[in-house]
Amino acid sequence: MRHWRRSSGPALRYVASKAFRLVDDFTASPPHHPVAFILEEPRSSGRLWAAAEVTPARSAGGILAFAGLGLATDPAAQPVRRYRLRFLDDPPRAIYRPAFRATLETLEFDVPTYSHTVPPANEAGSPELIALLPGASYPFPRHLPVLHGTVHDATGPVADVQVSATNDHVLSDERGAFALPLRLTSPAASVLVLAEHLPTSRSTSATVPLPNGLGHVLELKFA
Repeated sequence: MRHWRRSSGPALRYVASKAFRLVDDFTASPPHHPVAFILEEPRSSGRLWAAAEVTPARSAGGILAFAGLGLATDPAAQPVRRYRLRFLDDPPRAIYRPAFRATLETLEFDVPTYSHTVPPANEAGSPELIALLPGASYPFPRHLPVLHGTVHDATGPVADVQVSATNDHVLSDERGAFALPLRLTSPAASVLVLAEHLPTSRSTSATVPLPNGLGHVLELKFA
């Protein structure tokens, strides 16, 4: 995405930006509840990261846009600039959890640099999709069966475990908590629940009786 603004001089000022499209994975629509992200940029030769002084613009359609990224004194010396988007955990609310957390702690990306006289080398593409999975406190429709549970190992709660059954999957939060909707295509006496921690290749499963199992918190534990 590129915006054009005319400066007081004859040159045009180019403003590069990066945009994301946030989508509620359950409803396939823009999120109905706030989601907090922070944009960070590397400091001290990339070994440390700090918050970028950029305020994002948000739209009702779920677009999260950061304008003005990549401004540099000498774009030729630094053709791209690295940034990362970090999800701010909010366990008390726990409405959403971004799907990328299944494998990545942050979402890193490069932005072409520019100056007030030199445009960015490439046009920014379409907004990048970020799927938001239901969190442990997601307000599911009352008629829908939802399985609540936790994931632990010997050291305590495990976050970002992918928990799935039928066609739905969610991620556990920092407390190890999750809420898994069960959109069954036909009546069933039980359902197989699979928990996978993709970064460490750990998995476990449990068979939950229906509907009695919905009245209890399912405890999943990695060996």
